[in-house]
Amino acid sequence: MLYDYLVLASGASHSYFGNESWESDAPGLKSIDNAIEIRRRIMLAFEDAERNSWDTGKTEPVNFTIIGGGPTGDELAGTIRDISTFLLKHEYRPCRNRSHPTEAPRSRAREDRGSFVNGRVNDVKTEYSQDYVLLHPSLTEIVLKWSKTAVPTEEGWVFANPITHRPYYPTEIQKRHLRPAGCCVVECPTCGAATWCLVQPVSKTGNGARMVLHETRVKNAGKYGTIGWHTFRHTYRSWLDETEAPMKVQQELMRHVSIQMTMNVYG
Repeated sequence: MLYDYLVLASGASHSYFGNESWESDAPGLKSIDNAIEIRRRIMLAFEDAERNSWDTGKTEPVNFTIIGGGPTGDELAGTIRDISTFLLKHEYRPCRNRSHPTEAPRSRAREDRGSFVNGRVNDVKTEYSQDYVLLHPSLTEIVLKWSKTAVPTEEGWVFANPITHRPYYPTEIQKRHLRPAGCCVVECPTCGAATWCLVQPVSKTGNGARMVLHETRVKNAGKYGTIGWHTFRHTYRSWLDETEAPMKVQQELMRHVSIQMTMNVYG
């Protein structure tokens, strides 16, 4: 092939056309680091949607908008679709709002295994969730002792509400106990309540009025004030790392369908 000039392209870079401030919201896709950052944001979007479903009791689909990107943008759109339809389908409720047209309904593997989410009893969401939960002998002894005095229910729930005879709503437990406890790790600059002086929405003052968890205390608590059920899952994963447990063991204990979920989202 004849040519007058030979141009060697050693690499390429994305451009924001003079608007460099866009980069924080629209990362490029020219390197492995860029790809990892985009993957992190996609996974966190599903993680946030899962947390919101616990808070609100509603499961909303996760919507992604890709502007531009050319052929790479088209490939990314297809990849996000495959991730939500196949890889994460049984990991997050927002992914289960849509189903692949060729996929047959999933039958219940064990009728005696179920999950309780926002007042609804249904099949557990992953295959690993059907496995038995391993308990330390000391914890087993405590649970067995409790079960003898627990409210008897037709379904055999261990921790049933004595009024409804159903499991407690996790969303209400989070609002009334977990998040107030997270806010009370700091002092309250408004009323002077000391550290670990717990203020719960159901607490009453001497004259019968509700004790208020002041916004200033919530703000000062920062991330501790947003503690939720998934916080314990991330903590559990950190403990597993400290024990140097094999990654496959961690995946099964975390009840994840794919090992990518254990490594990338809970890593």
